[in-house]
Amino acid sequence: MLRTPKNTGLFSISNGKNLSGFWGSPAVVCESPYRRGLKADRKHKQSSTTICAGRKRLVQTSNKPRYSAKFTPKNMATKKGLKIAVEGCCHGELDKIYQTLQQLERSQGVKVDLLICCGDFQATRNFDDLETMSCPPKYRHLRSFYKYYSGEAVAPYPTIFVGGNHEAANYLWELYHGGWVAPNIFFLGYAGVVRFGNLRIGG
Repeated sequence: MLRTPKNTGLFSISNGKNLSGFWGSPAVVCESPYRRGLKADRKHKQSSTTICAGRKRLVQTSNKPRYSAKFTPKNMATKKGLKIAVEGCCHGELDKIYQTLQQLERSQGVKVDLLICCGDFQATRNFDDLETMSCPPKYRHLRSFYKYYSGEAVAPYPTIFVGGNHEAANYLWELYHGGWVAPNIFFLGYAGVVRFGNLRIGG
């Protein structure tokens, strides 16, 4: 598996055996092998690993997964009829969103496979991040994202999100080309395309 320290720049998510990637699931694979003019090596494109180039060199690290995924890439790749939940402005209320989805699953008898958040995610890790949030001070609240970032809680659903007009730029700027912001939570970057099973998602 290839990745860079601190989850910045170049990253790849492998479809290999027992790999969970860095802070997330192996079922979410970066679609585009070209970033900032750097061309991915063809031998990697022919293997089970897809590479997203955002830096000038690759860093070889251990295959040992840092986090365990709750589903396997093989199952996700062949599964038909994905159930996808779409959330508007998140405003950092991950606890409430996940609880609502779990209630819907129980009442409707369905299983949600993926959550997509369409803006104002507000990935605030600490009070310093709040200072960079683009909104009036009275609306700056820590909410619940910090628990998922620190590992106190783990997202029960694979979550993909894009930024909005009220974001904490401090953290997201570090992931300009996208990446895992917390276990099982993936930021598409300022422009990106990923593949979830047989589904392509761009934003």
